[in-house]
Amino acid sequence: MLVKSLATDSARDHFLADELYYDDPQTIEVLSSQFTKLKRLLTDEKPLVLFIFPYEYQLRAGSLEVLEPQKIIKEAGHRAGVTIYDLYDELAEYLKANRLPSKAIYLFNDPLHFNSVGHHAIAELVYRHINRG
Repeated sequence: MLVKSLATDSARDHFLADELYYDDPQTIEVLSSQFTKLKRLLTDEKPLVLFIFPYEYQLRAGSLEVLEPQKIIKEAGHRAGVTIYDLYDELAEYLKANRLPSKAIYLFNDPLHFNSVGHHAIAELVYRHINRG
């Protein structure tokens, strides 16, 4: 794992591979359909609220081009009547305020999964959004 982390940028490669899914013009319709199915599972007309967690590479890259997947997911959610919170901006601000590199909130050489620091930051952000109502 250490050698792999030194020899490659697996976080970038993982993001770029997953990003290809969002190039398909049908992605918004497929996601919107899935979100609608999820909403039907809820009882008592409870709202469906989803959170988008950014990839480590997205936070590191810091460019708007890498946020295209979030735009597509948010558009699909809008079409399905689902509330979606994208935590990219807030996590980027958290990292900046705490003078942390993006890798500081993820497991070692992992592009997606948060470590204890990341989980703590995510929990605070989710709690704030839920309490805003």
